[in-house]
Amino acid sequence: MLDHGSGVSSEDLGHLFDVGWRASAARSADVHVPGTTGAGLGLAIVRGIAEAHGGDVRALTLNDGFRVDLVLPMTAP
Repeated sequence: MLDHGSGVSSEDLGHLFDVGWRASAARSADVHVPGTTGAGLGLAIVRGIAEAHGGDVRALTLNDGFRVDLVLPMTAP
């Protein structure tokens, strides 16, 4: 996935896949604002599935945005 938005700070890259992690308090769930009710589980689930299948997931900051790479083996581990 490639995002051409503002990206993710290098300090935050190590936390992206942590359960419940949010970049700032401004990203906390607010039941009154549609689209903000996430629990911070999505990328942690992606990492768990990738690792369970012998793969890997990583996040990179690029000059023009942000990228998440998901790598899975061609055969089962």
